[in-house]
Order: sequence, then structure tokens, then C-alpha cells
Amino acid sequence: MRTWFLLLLVMLAMCSKRQTEFANFKEFQDAQTEAGYVRVASFEPVKWPAKIVEERTADDEISFHRPNGTPHKYAGYDGYTLKFIRLRGADGEEAVCVYRSKSKR
Repeated sequence: MRTWFLLLLVMLAMCSKRQTEFANFKEFQDAQTEAGYVRVASFEPVKWPAKIVEERTADDEISFHRPNGTPHKYAGYDGYTLKFIRLRGADGEEAVCVYRSKSKR
């Protein structure tokens, strides 16, 4: 019985593991859409495959720095959850994407 319980725990952990590496933009975009987000902006192209190296969420506004160091702030999204994602491409270069929730909280 204990073996089955441990196996179940391992399987649940594997199923709940969030994808952090993507083969192409469509795969990445589909994952964000499925998670309930709409793209607001993206900066710098990325060479695919790419992986998420930083991700943050915030309510109503979010601040971040582009890969070139330029600070950015997205405000005026009252009631929405915003998501900032930094991707690192196959060539080591980084790109940034900003998303908002499909609906208000």
C-alpha cells in the first residue's frame, strides 16, 4: 500500500510540473493562453528553443527592466493580474514578454 501511495505522489508531482522550456513561440503563447493570460507586449526577439528564466506576477501594474537595461512600468490595468516573463533563447540572448489576465479579479 505504501508503494502505491509513493507512486501516486510522484505522478501528481510530475503532472503539476509547470512547463518552463518551449520549442517555439506558438508553444509558449499557447501555454500562456491556457493559463488565462493575454499578451500585452514583447521586447527583443528570442531564438527558439527558449526557457523561462524569470517570471513574476503583480496586481494592477508591473515594473521590470528590458534586457538592455531600460526600465519599464505597465500601469492602468486596475483589476487585472499582470505577468512578466523573461526568456533566454538558444543563443543566450534574452527577451521579455508582458501579459495580463483575460478577466479582472
